[in-house]
Amino acid sequence: MSFSLAISYALSGESMWGYHLLNLLMHLGNALLLYGLSGAPCCAGGGPVVRRRGRALGALRALIWVVHPLHANSVTYIITRTELLVSLFFLLTFYCAIRAWESQGGGWGWTAAAFVYCVIGMATKENMVVLPVLLWLYDRTFFSGGFWAALRRHFVLYLLLAASWGMLGYLVSVQDRPATGTQFGGVTFRLPAHAVRRHPLLPAAGAVSQQAVHLPPDEHR
Repeated sequence: MSFSLAISYALSGESMWGYHLLNLLMHLGNALLLYGLSGAPCCAGGGPVVRRRGRALGALRALIWVVHPLHANSVTYIITRTELLVSLFFLLTFYCAIRAWESQGGGWGWTAAAFVYCVIGMATKENMVVLPVLLWLYDRTFFSGGFWAALRRHFVLYLLLAASWGMLGYLVSVQDRPATGTQFGGVTFRLPAHAVRRHPLLPAAGAVSQQAVHLPPDEHR
């Protein structure tokens, strides 16, 4: 989270366009990943018509993801981009795991990528803790046909994903990590007041939407 704020600050300084642009790009990236994931296992063994319908259904899901007002809070409020980030790493982990399972040569590169994205997601937000279990359920349903079969076939991947729980536990134990992730390299970020105003579609947005991000002082620029 803090690293992404630093990137936005490097792009636009105190101007808000860099922050909003990065939020929008992450939101669209999540939609593309959702499109890539939707229907793939169900349609893999089907004919051209089945695959075409699967792609159409995936496009519809991605479109709903992009325009659904429930995502307005994460996209328009800069400091709530943790939701975008954890969704991005969640979907990336799923995508890499599926590519590893479909690979003929074992998919070790995809397995390593899934582990890296899972660890980064665990360090981003605690919601990521459910990913290994959900991926196991997904594997059981669409690939392996059983829970123990999934563990036997993809033991290395699940061992690595379970190890990412250790990273999350360590981060929680050693520090009281701010939910907003506003610290980066000793620099505190603050957004101008107009950047955290309520969105008209979300009149009951919570206090987290009102939290500020501290821009670095001159000596850190």
